[in-house]
Amino acid sequence: YSQHSTSDLLLRLRLTLGPEGSSLRRPAYLEKKSSFSMLTRRYAYLRYATALLVLVVALALGRATGPFFGGFVSFGLTVLALAFASWYCGVGPSVMNAVLALSAVKYWLIPPVHTMRVADSASALELFVVALIFAAIIAMGESRRRENDALRRAQGELADCVKQRTVELDT
Repeated sequence: YSQHSTSDLLLRLRLTLGPEGSSLRRPAYLEKKSSFSMLTRRYAYLRYATALLVLVVALALGRATGPFFGGFVSFGLTVLALAFASWYCGVGPSVMNAVLALSAVKYWLIPPVHTMRVADSASALELFVVALIFAAIIAMGESRRRENDALRRAQGELADCVKQRTVELDT
């Protein structure tokens, strides 16, 4: 590194520090929020409403395309809605979506349709398999969400350590 690039780096780091370097601020890139940052644990009502809205849209699209493509598209859209809920909304909204989606799949796709009655063991087995698929999606989504949270925390801690070390080197 040249002296010029090092001084530029130090100037940029000083600009990210508070007044006279006394208080540490997070860099701007860590302050930026993702488009789904409102779906944190702090806003439970928003997480549940978003999960429900995504499921309703998926079910409506599935019902609209059902005559053209059959139940496969309806089931696929329901799975996508559940995956979205598990990745961005958390376990609670995902379980709510799974219960509602399972009810919708039974009502519209598994014979006898347009009733919640389970006619035979084959229908019960189909519902059980769908429930297992939904549970696996929720588990994978929660695992992914926890890993991302841990990575975000580690990135913030690393940025703080770099700032503190820069202040130590500067003095």
